[in-house]
Amino acid sequence: MIVGEPLKSRIERFLRHFSEPYKKVENVSTRNRGSVEERYIPTIIHLENDAKTRIMQVLEESWYENQGHGNVKKWGGAARGIAEYLLMPIEMDQVQIDVAVDVVVRVSRWYHTNSECGLWKRFIPYASHVVKLTWGDIEQLYDEP
Repeated sequence: MIVGEPLKSRIERFLRHFSEPYKKVENVSTRNRGSVEERYIPTIIHLENDAKTRIMQVLEESWYENQGHGNVKKWGGAARGIAEYLLMPIEMDQVQIDVAVDVVVRVSRWYHTNSECGLWKRFIPYASHVVKLTWGDIEQLYDEP
């Protein structure tokens, strides 16, 4: 079972904007993986449809209002991952854990990016809004190379 209508259709419509499947981009440590699996993924999976709809609105706004931005595709990867792998499932056994962990760590990276970093600056508020709607706050989950 996945999220109910009309949110399911809204997510599917959003996902049609992406021609390639989600690609994992984070090198997640064992320590952080456990935290993400225990704390962050269950929280978003078990949100009510109203809360998931508010998150979906942020993702849509971030995508549609920034089509001319040079980094919209990079943020789009994170937005797509949130929609497909964190908003769509409603039970933990429906979650593709490896991908979902990558998505959460990716959101953490956007959230903790220095706001002075002009390259990514435009999308930090969207990541922050998603984090606040979902978890309130999120620790820095990515490991520096």
